[in-house]
Amino acid sequence: MGMPDIASKIFMKDSEVFADLFNFVIHDGKQEITEKMLYDKDSTALLILPTKEETVADNEGSEKVKSKQKDKGVQKYRDVFKELIIKKDSSAEYIFVGEENEKEITYSIVPTVMTYDSLAYMEQIREIANEHRKSKEKAEGGEFLRGFHKEDKLKPVITVVVYWGTKEWDAATSLHELFDIKDKHYLKYVPNYNITLLKPMDIEEDDFSKFHTELGPVLKLVKHSENKNSIETCINSDLVYKDMSPQAVRLINAVTGANFKIRDGEERIDMSKGFEEIKEEYTAEGRAEGRAEGRAEGKVEGMISALSGLVEKGLITLAQAANEANMSETEFERNAKMQKA
Repeated sequence: MGMPDIASKIFMKDSEVFADLFNFVIHDGKQEITEKMLYDKDSTALLILPTKEETVADNEGSEKVKSKQKDKGVQKYRDVFKELIIKKDSSAEYIFVGEENEKEITYSIVPTVMTYDSLAYMEQIREIANEHRKSKEKAEGGEFLRGFHKEDKLKPVITVVVYWGTKEWDAATSLHELFDIKDKHYLKYVPNYNITLLKPMDIEEDDFSKFHTELGPVLKLVKHSENKNSIETCINSDLVYKDMSPQAVRLINAVTGANFKIRDGEERIDMSKGFEEIKEEYTAEGRAEGRAEGRAEGKVEGMISALSGLVEKGLITLAQAANEANMSETEFERNAKMQKA
């Protein structure tokens, strides 16, 4: 399990953040779900598949057991799984809600989520059947064999997949998209299955304000992570980045490749200062690299090349680069272009 997986699970397991995600996806940011309505569930999905005894007839016509295979078990691990209890007057609604994290485009995500949800339904049936057996209720036929009675009901399962990447998602989001069949008539008899996918790159700038936890700022930085200037603008234009949790910053580092420092014992982090530290490190590295190359070659080309690279990345300005190289801006630009020619 890589750092993006670990960091995203730790961050999303927080019930306040988890509620924020589902409020955004389901209620367009309205605060309908609170952390007090969520209860952690075991994220391990288990299912036992019993196998039947195989029988054959002997020479005398009597049936005998030929072989008996062991039961097969299916075990899957969700990222985060909780129970949502919505109390209304004297009644309550019960819903299971799950969240899956994907750093890379996953082309098998639809069957994967479908399996998780199916196992969640089968687990409910197993628990209901156990309760019937404990109470020794009378049952016949299918109710007796399966332990699930006519009046029994299941709790719905909702799963949201969060894609933490920046590449355009080109994987299927429905089961029917995975079928290579020309005669679509047959698909009418194949139930479709759609996943709910949240992609930071598709969130409109104004919609980030609909989040009420650090989830919004984290997703916003992921969206802008391909452009250093854009990241700097985000961090410096929003006070929220001056007071971030280590969990949020670790997730940002893990999914964007950034290197914001998290010091031991630090409970809150000012990312605007962290960004300046990163810029200073890059600048210092560039200066050292340039000087080393300059000394080795006896020329200033090494320094100009390194400084020019920092300017292109948006980490220093043209004026800062020219000053470091003891040149005018015009002279620095001319030398940089000559090296690229």
